[in-house]
Amino acid sequence: MLRITVTSLALVATLAAQQAGNTQRNYTINGVGDLAASYVPSSAAVGGSVLNDYRTSSAVAPAMWIASANGNVGWQTTASNSVDIGPQNLIFLVNAFNPADPFSGVFFTDATGRLVWSAPVPTSLNGAAYYFATAHGTPSSPDGYFVSQTHLVTFIPDPNLQTGNATCGMGATALSLGDDATAQVALTGGFNFYGTMHTQAFVGSNGFVTFLQPDTSFQETVGGFLSGSPRISVLWDDFSPNSGGTVSFRAAAPTFEICWSNVPEYPNAGANTFKITLSAAQITFDYGALTCTDALVGLSPGANLGAGFPINLSAAPNLMNFSTAVHAPYQIFTPGQLDLVTRRVSWLLNAAGRPITQL
Repeated sequence: MLRITVTSLALVATLAAQQAGNTQRNYTINGVGDLAASYVPSSAAVGGSVLNDYRTSSAVAPAMWIASANGNVGWQTTASNSVDIGPQNLIFLVNAFNPADPFSGVFFTDATGRLVWSAPVPTSLNGAAYYFATAHGTPSSPDGYFVSQTHLVTFIPDPNLQTGNATCGMGATALSLGDDATAQVALTGGFNFYGTMHTQAFVGSNGFVTFLQPDTSFQETVGGFLSGSPRISVLWDDFSPNSGGTVSFRAAAPTFEICWSNVPEYPNAGANTFKITLSAAQITFDYGALTCTDALVGLSPGANLGAGFPINLSAAPNLMNFSTAVHAPYQIFTPGQLDLVTRRVSWLLNAAGRPITQL
């Protein structure tokens, strides 16, 4: 792990007129900033996955991201390159999986080695403002690097995380589910879960999805979570969609949604709304209004795994290193502990379909 804090840089310059960013190294955050002036105010929603639109016109950029809570916005010419910002106290994020850094779990490396925005932002950053830029190594610069276009990103509450938001999009198909029942759905194109590509799944009425085999268990237990079929437990409890509400499925490959809407707890108590979204590198749980007070939430490969990986979903990010072992992260909520109303829980998956970070 490498983390370099730079307390002063030759790039600091007197404020000057805003410069257009370099056309080969420009980038956007959430669609803001492409070919715009060097200093670009932006915003990002915390708690949700709104901060997911990063792009650049340069195939090799960025060499690294720069994040700074303080900065002087200006520019100066470095050889043939226009340097658009000179932040102070820059933090160069080379390996962002550092629990001490507020952005650990936010920056991820894609298949080309490029650091990208690809995850929901932790709620702890609500109200914070940071400068972001990219640094590119370049032999034409006397300083050895080039910085182009800077965003001052303000983190705001996610407007999408509201009660009742956890419902499927247009075109969802209602599933006919009784008490303690399952329905088989097709995952066209497949979904990689713990290294196995699945083209079908079994939606359980009791708040989970299993693979390989259906499951009708109504009592959430750690033993059943570890020893049964591979399982995605968004809210494993005893629900009765036959008594009210709906369970639906929406396929928009490579994304799939499974939604429980206003489903009562057995036999006919209250109403609970929650959703699973499956995508290539992420599993997302969305929660709306909930009346149940206990449940098991987590991911498991099943197959008689000997032990789970207990985490605290309220203390995200939870970082997991599954490079040498297979684990099943979970939290079991006893009556009165459930605190997921209107929240989003995201699980970021590696290329092997294993969770590496929970936000």
